[in-house]
Amino acid sequence: MKSCFIANIEKQKAYSGTPKAGSAALKAFYKIIENAVTNVIKKLNEEGDERLIANTIIDYLRDAYQCGGKIFTISIEIFNKVVHNVQPNFENRAFSSLGELRELVARDAIPQGAQSVHDYNKFLYAKGKTLGIPGSFEAAQFHDRYVGTRGFSVDKAEEKFLKLYTPSTAVLKWLWIQLKTDAALREHYTDFWLNHVPKKYKGQYEEIRLKLAKLRKKRANNKKISEFLKKHEIYTDKNLKPEQAIESLRKHDFVEREVYDDMAANTFKKKAFAQALTEIAVLSKHTAKK
Repeated sequence: MKSCFIANIEKQKAYSGTPKAGSAALKAFYKIIENAVTNVIKKLNEEGDERLIANTIIDYLRDAYQCGGKIFTISIEIFNKVVHNVQPNFENRAFSSLGELRELVARDAIPQGAQSVHDYNKFLYAKGKTLGIPGSFEAAQFHDRYVGTRGFSVDKAEEKFLKLYTPSTAVLKWLWIQLKTDAALREHYTDFWLNHVPKKYKGQYEEIRLKLAKLRKKRANNKKISEFLKKHEIYTDKNLKPEQAIESLRKHDFVEREVYDDMAANTFKKKAFAQALTEIAVLSKHTAKK
């Protein structure tokens, strides 16, 4: 890897798929790759995650001996994967996952052939930013000098992309499936709803909350309040007030009743899922109703 991939970056070597030797474009080409790799290494050192480090090395090794166009693309892809892994919550996981889908769809929109890598780079350069394909910002700074496949049209590729990437595909055939199979996504989805329980939702703990409020109003002592809470199997500690405990139970009650279809089987209600995607602006309210 050092003798080929890193050495080519250090020497800014011109070869198949790179800009012309000695050109400003070649310098910019390698500068982008160098910045991407440097930031990936820095991030990996900061994280110290051995599994992530191993997987990243494998990703590099898999394509380290390909042409310049492929090296550029894979460097940007790994940079986005490792460095841009923002806070792990449902919103970011959903948007990141949809980005991965758009990238897969974009590759499917390119006719397979000997020059498909260059066709993809050309497509990413021309349409990537508009279509929200990962790596499009970096690709805009690199114009693949290779012509690619004769007759290849970025406009026709865009038409195919838009036929493949639809709300139905993105939600039902991608995110919904991942919700069933990805434990981390399910956890983030549950946390999302625990933080977005409607205030108007009362649930089975509303009566307990009201009775506690009455006890407070009557200035009931701590012993009486403790007996009341124990009777309803509500437990607190020095860091958790009774009202906070009841509020937490209200939220979990909502998730169990309104979000999950069957909690034991890890299945969810599509209505709540569509509403969550509307909240994070993945779906419009009109599309969500469908």
